[in-house]
Amino acid sequence: MGNWTARCLAVICVFALPHWQAHGQGNARSGPFRPPFHTWVSEGKALARIVTDDFAVGNTQPAELLNEYIEKITGVRLPVVEEASGDGPVIHIGIQSARQAAGAQILPANLHSEGFVISTRGAALVIAGPSRMGTINGVSAFLEEYLGVRWLWPGENGEVVPRLDTLRVGQAHSVQEPDFDIRGVGSGKWALVNRMNYRTREPDEFRLQWFVHSYLSLIPPATYLKSHPEYYAEADGARPDPEMDPAELKRKRLQICTSNPEVVTAAAQTIIGFLDRDPHIRMVSVDPEDSQGTFCQCDACRALGEKDAPYEARNSRRCLLFANRVAKLVEKKHPKVLIKMIAYHTTVAPPLDPTLKPRDNVAIQFCRFMDHNHALQDPASVENRAYHRDYLAWRQRTPNILFYEYYYKVSWLHLPWPIVHTLKTELPYLHKQGLLGVISQYGRNPATHATGYYVAAKLLWDAERDVDALMTDFYQKAYGGAVTPMRDYHESIERAAIQSGIEIAQQLPYVEMLELFTPELLARLDQCIVNAHQTAVTPAETARIEMVAKGLAHTHRLIDYLRTVDEVRRSGRQSRWAGGGNDTLRKEAKRRAGAQAEAIRAALEEPGIRSVVGGMNTYLTRALRPDSIVNRFTGKGGARNTAEISLDKASWLKEHPDAAPNPVPEQFDLWIYANDLDFVDGVPEHSLWVRTGEDKDVCIGRVGRKGSRGDRRTLCFKLTGLQASLLEKGELQLKITNDPGGPYSSTLFAIYLMPPTPELTEVQAGEQIERDAEQVREQAFGFIELRRAGVKSTEVAPVHFTIAVP
Repeated sequence: MGNWTARCLAVICVFALPHWQAHGQGNARSGPFRPPFHTWVSEGKALARIVTDDFAVGNTQPAELLNEYIEKITGVRLPVVEEASGDGPVIHIGIQSARQAAGAQILPANLHSEGFVISTRGAALVIAGPSRMGTINGVSAFLEEYLGVRWLWPGENGEVVPRLDTLRVGQAHSVQEPDFDIRGVGSGKWALVNRMNYRTREPDEFRLQWFVHSYLSLIPPATYLKSHPEYYAEADGARPDPEMDPAELKRKRLQICTSNPEVVTAAAQTIIGFLDRDPHIRMVSVDPEDSQGTFCQCDACRALGEKDAPYEARNSRRCLLFANRVAKLVEKKHPKVLIKMIAYHTTVAPPLDPTLKPRDNVAIQFCRFMDHNHALQDPASVENRAYHRDYLAWRQRTPNILFYEYYYKVSWLHLPWPIVHTLKTELPYLHKQGLLGVISQYGRNPATHATGYYVAAKLLWDAERDVDALMTDFYQKAYGGAVTPMRDYHESIERAAIQSGIEIAQQLPYVEMLELFTPELLARLDQCIVNAHQTAVTPAETARIEMVAKGLAHTHRLIDYLRTVDEVRRSGRQSRWAGGGNDTLRKEAKRRAGAQAEAIRAALEEPGIRSVVGGMNTYLTRALRPDSIVNRFTGKGGARNTAEISLDKASWLKEHPDAAPNPVPEQFDLWIYANDLDFVDGVPEHSLWVRTGEDKDVCIGRVGRKGSRGDRRTLCFKLTGLQASLLEKGELQLKITNDPGGPYSSTLFAIYLMPPTPELTEVQAGEQIERDAEQVREQAFGFIELRRAGVKSTEVAPVHFTIAVP
């Protein structure tokens, strides 16, 4: 691909005014040709021939792709010959063939390897690129821009192909190249013909060896664990047992010892071996495993850290140093291959040391997964502001940045994903920033995601594309006579998303879903589908409307189900906190919404729905447990790691003038009421610390019980036998840390300082908090209760509480 830091040239397209021509029974736009015209097919007879280069590799041959659609348009295939001879038009496919018609200078100097030229020379047409992929891009562009073919979404139903008895082709000239080097939206043929270069199933596409979390692929335990346990992370002063099952080490997602020079060499040798065997690999993942709590704690690795680094940069220095060292070794034999490091959790921000930069053959990959209702650069989004800051910080150190995107988000549960308005401003911005490219999560769900995939693909090729004109063409080609109501259908969802202002989407986005898909919006969408069926003209138009209607039917089923669960929550005896509640409420949710959940599952198992909407997944499995999610409707919740106190002991005493402060006993119990306090990987998830008079944090215990099912449940945890000396000047300064790391979080609701309560189990204490809060408040000598959403406890930062004793 040449110099990775060089940016693509602007797309150059030279088109004449549109020319319309009637051909026998067909009547279609021929494309932006200029006269004179030459006939390729007439009355079922081929009058043109194809001369093509011999492309040795690949599942899709450029000449075959052209002929496939010439036949779909006219019913006739053009003969493929070895030389241009005799009368009639000739189509030259590839550089060598093109030189027969245009000479050696057919391609501009420095044309991107995946760019192309479409050019006529009298009756001859040349389609050629510097590579096979470039030539394929030229063929698909010719079919789309000149002959009117569209690939709106995968499958026959997503193809738009004009039908002509006579095909006449005029003069044309177009030179194009991609605005992004890496383009990964969709898969297979659809991705290929829309000029993507990732997940096309072609051997010479942009190949990425491993995607993320590759440390244990670089240093496979099956190869190295028994002989070199020192290659793996030290924890609690010990390396893993060399007799451990290698699969168990991979399950634990243990990191490698990145400070060990032998590990650097072994990782580089692994990469070089893959590159020697497969010359099409152009990028290799050198990324930590998906666990933030298993990094090596040996002295040499700890020395690679930065003392005051925030969570977002906690492991950035050690990971970047490792990637740079591996890249230096790989570069000696494979200088054009990029080594990729992920910006994720504890590496999302660059190292504090401003002089430490990625090498020229190192790329940084971001995973942007939170808010897609606002563009990355939109300051209105709280989530995007922080992410954009970290992106710009890395961008100052390297131009080699790519994104893993969520143009399909699994946690959105197959609902329509209105992101066209975001893509319209975000991708041109990222192109100007010099982004290498985007690889997006993708699903088989055109009924709900077709517009986002289509716009993303088009903008990754041409970032300055007029999106309004593009969507007008999409609606016209897809829906024909029903264009007006179907345009209204799609744009109503986009408008509703913009007007809502919500940050789509959380990982458990049930409130966002109800806020967006209101009864009013759903009624409007229903009417659009009714109007579309009344105005559709052709069977193809009707089939596309019916496909979208399946997505709307799923939306109704899911939103009706979520609304039922929420009604149960609102009508029952509610907990003061999201995630609380009692078993009676959970049973009622299951009774009222259980059948709806089963209906959603059954529908998604039907092949005709699964193939266009999507099937079951882990997020849907979780969401379709009404007894589990009945108290999970938290909305945005409040600032992460910020405690918004709704009530404390002093305030409660003001409301109860007849009550008196309670004395502090010599020993006391600490009650913590929280949701999702798990026992993770063999240890409790949280630790509790108290700040003492020596300005030192002292650990007073761990929170989480192996025998308690705290997973997504709200429970009370008791720490007993605490000493009154832990209080300083009438306050308990408490810090709660989330220890194991990774993408875990819990929600804290209330903390009570209680006299010893040996007669109460933790379950009984939790029931008392819910049933008789006033009695608990009266007995406590100090407490804090947070607002309904509580406060998230993650590894991003510890949560601090000051509990005053009046």
